[in-house]
Amino acid sequence: MSMYVVGHKIPDSDSICGAIALAYLKNQIDEPAIPTRLGEVSPETQFILDKFGFEAPELKLSYAGEDVYIVDHTEKTQAPDDIDQARVVGVVDHHKLGDLTSSTPLECWIRPVGCSNTIIKMMYDFYNVEIPKDIAGIMLCAILSDTVIFKSPTCTTADIKCVEALAKIAGIEDFKELGMDMF
Repeated sequence: MSMYVVGHKIPDSDSICGAIALAYLKNQIDEPAIPTRLGEVSPETQFILDKFGFEAPELKLSYAGEDVYIVDHTEKTQAPDDIDQARVVGVVDHHKLGDLTSSTPLECWIRPVGCSNTIIKMMYDFYNVEIPKDIAGIMLCAILSDTVIFKSPTCTTADIKCVEALAKIAGIEDFKELGMDMF
């Protein structure tokens, strides 16, 4: 049985790119996963997907009876409307701990960094999974977006180091220029 990886309602680049990057990682470690989304893709996110050759994840609004891995939040109001009928199997987040609960033990990756994709990069390192060039590109862009190219007060050294490492993998020489193009 596959799990669905989904971000929050009114998804931003971190939610969409995080769902794609995390689903890829999970599939590499024999945990079948499908990236999905809860809303329309923003122009910024569409730019990122187009640049690195990705389709937007499937729009899926109902998760009752499904295994769900949540990205970029832990808030019931941001989750699928039927989240109480789903089984939350994991969370990756960089915000405050919200009110999502689970009926079974779950995998939790919560860190005080500027972007969920920074944490997902740490997960790739933890599981010793190589990040493909295109996935590195979308992760890099998500971090640049959430940290406003490192100008956000939530930006950390970890975010900067992850962007530098992901830029090497993606073959991006000037990630600040890419960030400006994206915005």
